[in-house]
Amino acid sequence: MLAALASLVHARGALAQAVEASEIDSGIQPAPASEQQQIARSDRGIAGVGLTPTVATALSPAVGVRLGFRGGGSDGALLTLDTSRLQDRGVSEWQMLGSAGWLWARDLGSARLWIGASAGGGFVMQTKPGQSALASGVVGAGPSLGVDASLGGPFGMWAEGQLFGLLYRRDGEVVASPAPSAWLGASLAL
Repeated sequence: MLAALASLVHARGALAQAVEASEIDSGIQPAPASEQQQIARSDRGIAGVGLTPTVATALSPAVGVRLGFRGGGSDGALLTLDTSRLQDRGVSEWQMLGSAGWLWARDLGSARLWIGASAGGGFVMQTKPGQSALASGVVGAGPSLGVDASLGGPFGMWAEGQLFGLLYRRDGEVVASPAPSAWLGASLAL
């Protein structure tokens, strides 16, 4: 019986040494930084939808599409192309605005929060029943605040708010107006 107990203890010891050896010799090294944090810090392409005001004061906010680039790291480039369209009460308005700027970011685990400033230009077109189409150039500038959260691999979810001040011609005069907008969409690590 002592011999059986001794052989059991010996076998258990040999098994424990084999397990320890396999853990040591497996070659598995811990990752130096989490993959999610590396993706959160990479340059991002964005695409989303949002609400943006129209220049026609009687119209509701327009639904728009935003495509862009957000630089990775603690700061980087901010490039955006917005287009929106609204048809309401016989009036149709279409806007396109491109902008460029800079952002300052902070990592929060697999997410990244940023503030930015940008400026740009584009155009606005309106059509009204019984009238010829109206068009105006538009310039704008202002701050933005955004967040990008990694969903796994290169994919993420992105949200952004922006407060542009716009200058454009309306009824023969140069008009300044605030243009707050909110956007939500997907991001992809580049």
